[in-house]
Amino acid sequence: MFRLAEWPRGTHTHGTMGILQDDCSRFNSTLSGSLTEKNGTSHILSGNATAALYLFIVCIGVPANLLVLVVCLLKPFKSNVTSVYIGNLAGADVLLLSILPFFALEKLWSSWIFGRSWCKFCSFVTMHSFYTSVFSLAALSVDRYIAVVWPISAPRWRTITRARIVAVALWLFAAFPSIPPHILEVDEYLYSFVKSILGFILPVLFIGIISSMIVYKLMHQRRKVPTRTSVPRYRRSLYLLITVVVVFVICWMPFHLLAIIHSVCDHFCFLPLSACGRIFLRNRELATFLAYSNSCINPILYAFVGPNFRKSLNRLLRRSCSCLLTGKNCQKVNITYSSLTYKYSNMAIPLK
Repeated sequence: MFRLAEWPRGTHTHGTMGILQDDCSRFNSTLSGSLTEKNGTSHILSGNATAALYLFIVCIGVPANLLVLVVCLLKPFKSNVTSVYIGNLAGADVLLLSILPFFALEKLWSSWIFGRSWCKFCSFVTMHSFYTSVFSLAALSVDRYIAVVWPISAPRWRTITRARIVAVALWLFAAFPSIPPHILEVDEYLYSFVKSILGFILPVLFIGIISSMIVYKLMHQRRKVPTRTSVPRYRRSLYLLITVVVVFVICWMPFHLLAIIHSVCDHFCFLPLSACGRIFLRNRELATFLAYSNSCINPILYAFVGPNFRKSLNRLLRRSCSCLLTGKNCQKVNITYSSLTYKYSNMAIPLK
């Protein structure tokens, strides 16, 4: 994961340096950015600082995303289409954060000690989680588009069964672009470039176009919305989608820009190798940390931008704490959560 092999000055080495590559063949001698490189270029973040930041993300992100998954299983959320995709995002974030402690230890010890096979597995998990997230955002945008543009026929298409099938298909489909380049026997520079274009640029453009179409419909064709109260509700739903997507782009854009710059200037030699290497080395760790931080930011967005989610989470925490303090058998506080209703639906983000 994030292998950075030696890059001699003045030579063009194919397949020895990359971002988000699973070249683990030099995991004992090739560090992941915690040391100063031989060409004199130091990293913005030291190994100890990077390890501390990684562990901080894990400590915040894992419990927060697990809470999101629990809330998505509560009634009425578990019977909502949108909650399926939100749960998909939370599941991908938990999976990504679960392997982050291994990279924190690598930064701390300045060496990968867990073996080549585990390195490859962690690389695959990282990319698989990323693609699952971006594909889930795309599916969520399509779901919002159907709900807003075709409100009458939407219930026929937006069913829980179909949403769950799509969610499973997203996990399976995300596995294909996560396959390491050496298995596909393709050029690693071209592989990295294509992954950034197909796995990030195009999905983000697609989501942007869909969101723009939703905004257009809400602004210029309000008469197509069945009720007056639906317009602000759909707007709040759109705000949540746009906020999550914008934060996702902000967190992952530097990472993929570095991947594209690295691939292009390595493959076509538009910049001197030493200059391109300095750009890559000095900013890689910061871009990687920013990308990982997206996994612990998402639950915060759900809580602050989604009032309905926040209310159900507060109620769950209050009842759970009450059970712990009183020592009573609180079987009623389970995933059925029958007392939670849609009485806040007019003031919250619709999840259906």
